[in-house]
Amino acid sequence: MTQKISNHKEYGYSSNLVKLPMCSLGSNKFSLSELGQRLHRLGHVDFAPQLLFIGFFVFLTMFIYPKVIKDSKPKDVFDATTSVGTILSLIFTAYNIHVNYDHSKRDKASHYIEVWYKNELSKEVDILRNIKEEEYDRKLRDKICKDSERSYEYTILDLKKDGNKIFLDEVQTKILLRLQRNTNERKSVNKVLAFFEHMSQDVKSDVVDEEYLREYLFLIVINYYELLKKYIQYVQYKFDSPTTYCNFVHLAEFWGKYRNLPKLPQMCCQIEVVLSRDDLQSINSIRQEKIVESEQG
Repeated sequence: MTQKISNHKEYGYSSNLVKLPMCSLGSNKFSLSELGQRLHRLGHVDFAPQLLFIGFFVFLTMFIYPKVIKDSKPKDVFDATTSVGTILSLIFTAYNIHVNYDHSKRDKASHYIEVWYKNELSKEVDILRNIKEEEYDRKLRDKICKDSERSYEYTILDLKKDGNKIFLDEVQTKILLRLQRNTNERKSVNKVLAFFEHMSQDVKSDVVDEEYLREYLFLIVINYYELLKKYIQYVQYKFDSPTTYCNFVHLAEFWGKYRNLPKLPQMCCQIEVVLSRDDLQSINSIRQEKIVESEQG
């Protein structure tokens, strides 16, 4: 009977159970930028404007208003109160505009994620996934991941870090040549790249919530960018246009180069592991059977 993993801090193995991927993504170290983001989001709770008003009027009533009444005429008190109310109304209006803008950015980010799985793009995404499976995933399992479970935790960022750039270069070349031979696949890939370019342009223009997108699409953006990098550069060379897919290139390079990794909730890395190496071996056997059937069919 296999033992259960109760501590993931060292991300090690216990008995026959596997290591869940991505538990090390994100840093738990304190940073000023993270503090700023948390305060920024905390300021968007619905009751914040009411607290602002209440706090200000409590301060006004306890410390300022008594002195104004004592030393001023009634008309002056009325004018001062009106001025304060006007200022607070302007602050409240500006705050609501800011909150609505922030919500619109998150709505737009959510829309991009929704489109990724909608019918209008699902066919193209399926074709791209199939290319990745045939040209990268299978070869990764066969050539590098001798351990049947290793391929499940390997990302392209890990691949580059581990010094397997020659293997990645071969994959990029095969995908480039494959897209030159297959017009339908090339059209589908171009449509997906146009989607990423549009999304990246919105990120650059700050009209979409980048953090929201990054938490959901980080590995999708990084993996497909790395696999299509040679094709992207060929298109730029062919049309003598370095601006082609430039925003997507910038976004993917920034997310990857600076390890701008999304954070996982701590609970995600503390769940009881039940997936075993035997399970992965069985899944690989089924996949191999499907490959043989497709080649024979």
